[in-house]
Amino acid sequence: MKAEKRVWRSAPFRDEAQRVGDALFAFGQATRTQLRTLAHLTAEDAEAGITQLREHGLLTIVEGQRSPVTGVAEPDLVLLTREAGLVVGAEIGRTHITVVIATAGHEEFAKATVSLSEDAENQPVKVLQQTADLIEEILGKNGARLDMVIGIGLGIPAPVTLEGRFGSTTFLNRWIRELEHTAGEELSRRLGGVCTYLDNDGSLGALGEYMVGAGQGSEVLLYVKAATGIGAGIVIGGKLYRGVTGTAAELGHVSVNNRGDRCTCGNRGCLELYAGGKALLEEAKRTSPDIASVADLVNRAKEGNSFCRRSISEAGEHLGAGLGSVVNILNPDRIVVGGALSEADQLLLDPIQGELRISAMPAAVDRLSVVSTQLGGWASAWGGVARVWRSEELASASTIG
Repeated sequence: MKAEKRVWRSAPFRDEAQRVGDALFAFGQATRTQLRTLAHLTAEDAEAGITQLREHGLLTIVEGQRSPVTGVAEPDLVLLTREAGLVVGAEIGRTHITVVIATAGHEEFAKATVSLSEDAENQPVKVLQQTADLIEEILGKNGARLDMVIGIGLGIPAPVTLEGRFGSTTFLNRWIRELEHTAGEELSRRLGGVCTYLDNDGSLGALGEYMVGAGQGSEVLLYVKAATGIGAGIVIGGKLYRGVTGTAAELGHVSVNNRGDRCTCGNRGCLELYAGGKALLEEAKRTSPDIASVADLVNRAKEGNSFCRRSISEAGEHLGAGLGSVVNILNPDRIVVGGALSEADQLLLDPIQGELRISAMPAAVDRLSVVSTQLGGWASAWGGVARVWRSEELASASTIG
């Protein structure tokens, strides 16, 4: 794969311009004062870098608005322009592909999602080609070109190592057997070699919510993706925590019953078998065969169907029990719940919170807020975008601190 092609890193840009560009790319809009700190530059050098990038159309300044109450103007904001490049985030779920495209200046450019006719696990080559085609289609419809893309962040529902490889052979087994290269490399090859980062969808969901969603400002964030399976991600101090190998936060495969059924991961009684959407649907179809998806289950629960309401409530209780141990160890200040099941809102959140009060330390629960996603089904794709924005920082962020 090619390295990221950041135009401000090439001639004729001086060092201070490159550092200004890198800081804005990683952190988005900033005041001049913030930018000096982020880029580690003096006021004079930062201004020189701003001027050079602005002269080449890569940077713009948004003038601060004057308050109608105090008459004091807010500081100007500095950000990269669309001409500085675009960033793509893509998520391949079991039943869908979701793509978000943003500018180097952290502004949304375009997005789209499509449903899959068959489980993505069973069609690796086809679904990666569909993802590449969707990215090119979105770019073309919005007057952009592939050569404007700086990098791509790709999320998949499987553990992924720091090297971008599958962390277990029990997940997406056909992908391992049928793909010649890693999923990230395969997508990159279909898109002219654009630098592509592969990561777990739960980890990217956490990063997406932290950067532009319900996790903003959190010091220790835990994101839970309650969908077909159960995924999670952790952001500590603004950095994605991935553990020593990259496979941290596999919440769905924490055993809550060591005598339970065997899970696809090889363990017994995994949380996913009790709270995952696939398990809930299998149970629901025994009495309501026409329930075809997690969305159907949630909608019927909202309409008052007692079985569906009870099913989601019990899933919340299982999630809360599983999260109790995580809260005791991690002591987060916020849990963001996303995924298709999160559309049930308080039907899911209330039992999670109730069980946490039983299973976790009172002091930890007192400082903890449990909230619904702001990004909904776009969280992991936005996380893919953020994965590229924060690519250099993440490269050295595999441990806490």
